[in-house]
Amino acid sequence: MPEIKLKIDDLLLDHDNPRITHSEGQQEALQKVVKDQKSKLVRLAKSIADHGLNPMDRLLVLRLNQKPVRFVSLEGNRRVAVLKMLKNPSVMTGLDMPDPMRKAIERHAASFKKSLVEPLPCFELPSRQEGRYWLELRHDSGNDGAGIERWSTFAKRRFEGKPPVMQALDLVTERAGLTSAEA
Repeated sequence: MPEIKLKIDDLLLDHDNPRITHSEGQQEALQKVVKDQKSKLVRLAKSIADHGLNPMDRLLVLRLNQKPVRFVSLEGNRRVAVLKMLKNPSVMTGLDMPDPMRKAIERHAASFKKSLVEPLPCFELPSRQEGRYWLELRHDSGNDGAGIERWSTFAKRRFEGKPPVMQALDLVTERAGLTSAEA
């Protein structure tokens, strides 16, 4: 998969994204993402406006045969939706969304710096079918270790600074030869 660098305007939402039912166009796809994700999009907008995109995540894209060349986002539709709203809040015109949500995204758009995210790091796939493996790894609860695994409660607490109760539990677990799951 070759890495490519794209602009926000090069990207399109996936009309067949598994999070939503099939959409006939970009506005309908955006509406469905808004309806599905609700306030999560506001938190994502704030995160992107404040910090840019997560450097550990790339968009997975598929080139469309059209002029100008555009790419559909197979992985990253929520991010693409938010990037489009941050770059140009007028794309929210006509969307059925709560007014506080619209105003919050507009507020984040006012502080959004496109230069924090562009050029967007993407991986281009030759076909939708070839993306299925990667999408499943990403979204299917770790795939028994082959994909992204959520942290256990213990791992999360250790990351947060190892409070005394975790230090005691780690000591007991290590001395007894137990795994975190067994403790």
